[in-house]
Amino acid sequence: MCKKQEYLKSLNPKKSEKHILLFGKTYKLWREGKYLGEAIWTKDDNVGDSFQTQFTDEKGRVINQVYIADKWMLII
Repeated sequence: MCKKQEYLKSLNPKKSEKHILLFGKTYKLWREGKYLGEAIWTKDDNVGDSFQTQFTDEKGRVINQVYIADKWMLII
C-alpha cells in the first residue's frame, strides 16, 4: 500500500467508532465544527471505509469525493 493510501485510511473513523456506522446509509458530516454536507458510508479498498459522494464532471467522468469527518449523524 502506498503512503498516500495509508495516510487517507488513518484519517477515517477508527475501528472503535466504525461499529455504529452502516454501509450504504447517508450521514450529515462535520469537521472541526464546520458542516461538510451529506455523504454515504462506503466500503472502499482503495482509501478505506469512508464517507463518499459521487458526481459526474463536465467531461462525463464519474468522480468519487471522500469526506473526512470528526462528527456525523445518520439521516433517517
